[in-house]
Amino acid sequence: MTLREKPPPNELTSVMLDIGGGFGALIVNATARDAERQVDIVDDRGQRQHAVVHSVKTAGTASHQAVFASLPRGAYELLDASGMSIRSLRVEDGGVTDVHL
Repeated sequence: MTLREKPPPNELTSVMLDIGGGFGALIVNATARDAERQVDIVDDRGQRQHAVVHSVKTAGTASHQAVFASLPRGAYELLDASGMSIRSLRVEDGGVTDVHL
């Protein structure tokens, strides 16, 4: 890629995580049909957050992920489009939790 070329707006080439000091990250792996879909989570205090599924290109292959780059350690629920819990998960201090939709 030259300096003038840019990836398409929905395609990521890198992600920075801000973990440690009580924070971890969550990566939600998805499929191509989930691209541009909003993924919602809720913590054990009822606070909701969301991230969008992007196409991520590495070594010539594409994957699809929503990245929560910095979350307070604790318990979370992954929610479906209607707001119902579809999976429980835990984010650890300094860790990266990796789940599939």
